[in-house]
Formats: sequence, C-alpha cells, structure tokens
Amino acid sequence: MIKGEWGIGKTHFWKEFINEFQQKNKDVKTAYISLFEAESLKEIRKDIFIQLHTKKVPFIRKLLRTFKLFKGVELELKIPYLKLPLIIYALLENSLYLLPNNLKAIICFDEFERLNLNKIELETLLGIISFFKENNSCKVVMIVNEKEFESKLDCNPNLKEMYNKYKEKIVDYEFTLDPTFKENFAIASRALKLKDYEPILQKIVSELQVNNLRILNNMIRIINEFEFINNSDFNIFRKEVKEDFIEKLATLTLKKFQDPTKFKNENEKDLYEYVIENKSVGYFENLIVRYLDSGFIDKKQLCNAFSLENKIFENREKRENLFKTIDKIYDFKVPIQDILNEIWDFLENEKDNILSILHISELAVVTEFILKVDPSSKKKCVNYAVTPLKKFVDDNYDKILDNKIEEIEFMDYLSYFPDEIKTDVTTYLTEKKEQLKATIGKEHIETAIKKILSGGWGIKDEEVLSNSNPKKIIEYMKSDPEFAELIFRFLDFIHRLQNAPENSKLKEFLKNIKNEIQNDPESNRFELIKKIRGSQW
Repeated sequence: MIKGEWGIGKTHFWKEFINEFQQKNKDVKTAYISLFEAESLKEIRKDIFIQLHTKKVPFIRKLLRTFKLFKGVELELKIPYLKLPLIIYALLENSLYLLPNNLKAIICFDEFERLNLNKIELETLLGIISFFKENNSCKVVMIVNEKEFESKLDCNPNLKEMYNKYKEKIVDYEFTLDPTFKENFAIASRALKLKDYEPILQKIVSELQVNNLRILNNMIRIINEFEFINNSDFNIFRKEVKEDFIEKLATLTLKKFQDPTKFKNENEKDLYEYVIENKSVGYFENLIVRYLDSGFIDKKQLCNAFSLENKIFENREKRENLFKTIDKIYDFKVPIQDILNEIWDFLENEKDNILSILHISELAVVTEFILKVDPSSKKKCVNYAVTPLKKFVDDNYDKILDNKIEEIEFMDYLSYFPDEIKTDVTTYLTEKKEQLKATIGKEHIETAIKKILSGGWGIKDEEVLSNSNPKKIIEYMKSDPEFAELIFRFLDFIHRLQNAPENSKLKEFLKNIKNEIQNDPESNRFELIKKIRGSQW
C-alpha cells in the first residue's frame, strides 16, 4: 500500500516506477485501475482482464473496451498460456476466473479515497484484490490517501471495521510517500522551459512550503506560458526586472492553487489584498492577478509594465550609487572635492528626475551632507532643492488635499531642510491653497456637496467648502432655488454629524453659513425655510 496526501505525487511515482520496471521485465503483465473512474465491479473486472491480455494486441484491446458496456462479446482471442484459440462469448465480468494460478502480473488500484461506495461494494472489491494476491501469484498495489478514505468510512463503523480487517489480511507492506519540496520541485521542473529562473522558483517553493506535485506542475505550466519574455522584444529590460516578474508570477500562482476560493472573490480589492498580503499592488501584480483570473495576458500592457519596473530598478541603482559616493567620505584616498564634484554631477544630471530617485527625506540627507562638507554652497543647495520640491507640490497637490499624501508628513520632511528651503516651499504650498480659494465657484461647491451627501468624499471636497466664500454662497442661494434647496439639505446633514470630530471642516462651513444668514437682510426668509424644513441648526 502506498499512502500519501492528495497531489503529493503518488500516481506519478507509481507510473514512473512501473514504466522503468517494464523495460527490464517485459514478461510481467501489468494493469492500472483508477477507482475514481470506476462505475461498477463488473467494469473493474473487465478492465483488469482487458489490460492483462491485450497489451500486445492493441486492436483487440480497443475493441473489447468499445464493447465493455455490453454483457458480452464473441471474439477469437489467442492467449499465450492456452494451446488453442479461446472463443469468448461470455460475461466478461466473470472472466477473471479464466486467469491461471501462476499468472505473473502486477495490478495497481489507485484513488481508493475517491471510490463511489454507493455503486461499488467495498467488501467485494477487497475480495477481488485478495483473490489476485492469494490465487494468482500477483503483486497488488493499493494507492490511497488513507486519511481521506478513513474519513469517508467514519459514517459507517461496520464498513470501517471490515476495511481494517481486510487490510490486515491483504496488505503486507505500507509505504508513506512524503517527498520534500526539493524532491517534488525537481520532478515538476523537468518541464520548465525558462531554466535560467529555476533557482528563483525553487527558493519560492521552499519558502511557501509547497510540495504538492499537482500545484507545482500548474506553476511550471503557467511559467512556461511566459517563455516569450526571453524574446527580442524583452531584451531591452534588465535581468533583475525579469527575475522580479517571475518571482511574483510564481508566488501568486502558488497562492492561487493553494487557496482557489480567494481568486473567485468578486471584490477585486479584497483579492489584491489577499494575494500580496496587504502590501501595495505594483504594475506586475495587477496584470498577474488579472491573468490568473481570466487566463488572458495583454502583451502590450505587460511590456509597458516591464518598462515602468525597469525604470524603478534603474532609479534604485542610481540611488545606491549616489550613497556609495557619499560613503567615500570614509576613504581617505579620495579628496573631498572629488566627492562633492561627483555628487553635484549626479544631481545636475538627474535634476528633472531627482524625486523619482530619492525620497524627499533622502534629498534632505544629501543636502545636509553637502552643507556640512561645504557650507559655502548653501545658496546653490537652496536653489537646487526648492525647484523639485515645488514641482512635487504641483504634481501632488490633489493627493495632499485628499490625504493620500499627508500634509503633516510632508511638512515633517521639509523640516530636515535648511530654513530657507522649508520657508520657501511652505509659502508656495500656502499660495496654492489661496489659489484654490480664489478659483472656487458654484459648480465646485455643488460637486463637493453632492459627493459628501453620497458618502464618497475626500479631504479635497472638505477643503473646497471650508475655503469657499459664505457671501457668494448666499448669493447663489438667492438666485438659484435648486442650489438653495441643496444647501439647506446639506446643512441639515452636517448638523446630524456635529458630534463627529472628523468633520470639523464641515462644522466650520455650517458655522460660517449660519452667521452669514443671520447678517443677511432676508434672514427672516431663511428662518422661515428652516422652520418649514424642521431644521435644528
């Protein structure tokens, strides 16, 4: 008996073994019976008989299989151990009794745990196995996930007791197949086309502790579908980028097959959070998850993703080289001026791209280093740093307002720069806010209010309202009844949220409008509308 978990490679192991065995022992007959496919004991008997006596007569074997649904067939079949041709017109299900006592054969019964106990009587099946073992000098192999099979028998204690009784009688040796990750990966990787990436795949398999051969074969199959990354179109991309892609593809593939239900989740956000363990989704992850879900990959999109990731790797390398230059301060053979010249050459060459290479805090570190080594270059440092920082504000102002980039955090980064840089950039950020206030119109207010009422607003929408002019809002209300109704509805909404501290900007908006209404010549009209609506603010 060969035991082991599902997918561990029991069937693969047996087929490789028996194929090699048959090459050296051609006189030994063999049969392989999958109990998962078996519909009846009659079918099992027929299949054994057919396999044992038609290995060398393919046409007859095919014909017998064709007629195996019928009760019997009439055929002239020459069987080696009989001197005369045997005319078979019989019930093939009884044909096992035609087998001689000295039959030299190996019969394998696989997938016991998938046996349909409603269609096949277990005791009779075990009796057939016992018949072969004891009366026909056969070697019988049983392949089973015993844990699953015994779990299936738990619902019938008598059946389980009978199985254990027969097992003790017919099973002489038990082997548990439990290969290591390395052993099963070695089997699966035989089919790998992208051999250069085999060490990466082996490392991932070991880290994720995957030794299920079926899952490993699926991973190799999927990796092979991306063999085109070694084509000329992808030659422009760095080796590290390709390795990064293969690593992510293998990791997500293994995760999918380890837990397929997660990949059937209709909520894409939940799926992404699962497959990358709550880390941000990158260019590759996005495409890989879609591919694993749909089976389709857009090569043009993938090529674009490679370009973006390639740039990230290039910038990472540039950053590392810059800090290696800074570390030359410890090498007394390198003149200080040479270090400064090398740093400034780098900064000037990358001035349009510097914040793609360095984080703001890292630019502050580089600036601080230069000023400590050469205090006379302060003006040059200020002029250099202010430009990319202002550009960062321009490019990311909406993200700062929407709190995707926290303003407090941004200001904290600025604090590492000299005061001249910090003051200049802070003033620029304030001016941007004033520009927003000056450009706020009726349509901006309407849009912000509707988003807030729908529940899908951001910090920027609150910023629009808190920076809007209350006098203009009152004028808009007087000239547009629909706008007036919207404002009243919104003020009622804010009043209901007045105990929520996170809505302080909205409460500020309510307070400003309320004060403006009280000072307006038509305040009585406003109060009447409030009374009709039942407003409590």
